[in-house]
Amino acid sequence: MRIFRIMLMTAVGAALFTSSASALRFPDRSYLVPKGVVGKPYLHGFELAQGGGSPPYHYRIANNGKLPPGLTLSQEDGKVTGTPLASGKWSIWLHGIDSGLQHGFWDMQTERQFTFEILPALSIQQQSLEPTVLHRPYRVKLSAEGGGTQAWSIASGTLPRGISLASDGTLSGAATVPGHFTFVVKVTDPAWDAYAVG
Repeated sequence: MRIFRIMLMTAVGAALFTSSASALRFPDRSYLVPKGVVGKPYLHGFELAQGGGSPPYHYRIANNGKLPPGLTLSQEDGKVTGTPLASGKWSIWLHGIDSGLQHGFWDMQTERQFTFEILPALSIQQQSLEPTVLHRPYRVKLSAEGGGTQAWSIASGTLPRGISLASDGTLSGAATVPGHFTFVVKVTDPAWDAYAVG
C-alpha cells in the first residue's frame, strides 16, 4: 500500500508540471503584428495566454534585439508604443515571463519571433505644375512616395474650370476660362490612415 501511494503522488506531480509548462504561450491572435507608418503614432499590445502560472506576466526582448527606431516596449504590460522614425523591417525574439519566476516558484517562460514592418510616410513628389493653354487638352499624373493604395483629392482651393482630379492622381481636361488658380492636393493611404498634403 505504501509503494502504491508514492507512485500515485509521482504521477499526479508529473501531470501538474506538464500542464503548467504548456500554459504560458503567445496566443494565435498575437502573432500578426500590425504595420506602422513613419510619423504616425503606433500601438500594439502583446499578450500571453491566461492558462496558469503567476500573472502578471512580463515581457523583454532577447539577444539585444531592437525595435524600429521611435518605438519602445513596456516590460510590464507588453505594449509597444511610440512614433516610428524610419521605414523597414525589424525582427525580434520576445520573451514572455511568469512573474513567479522572479521568486523561484515557477520556471515558466516562452519566446517567439515577431517582425515589425514600418512603411515610409507619404510624400508628394511634384513641387509645381506646368501651365496649361486655354481649351487645349491637359494631362498630368501626380505621384507620391510611400504608402500602399493612394487616393487623391483636393484639400483646398479650386481647379480651373474644365480640369478635374481623378482619385488616382491624374489631373486632366481642358481649361475653359483663363486665370491663375491655386489649389492644394491631398493623397491618403486608406489602409494605414496616412496622408500627405502638398
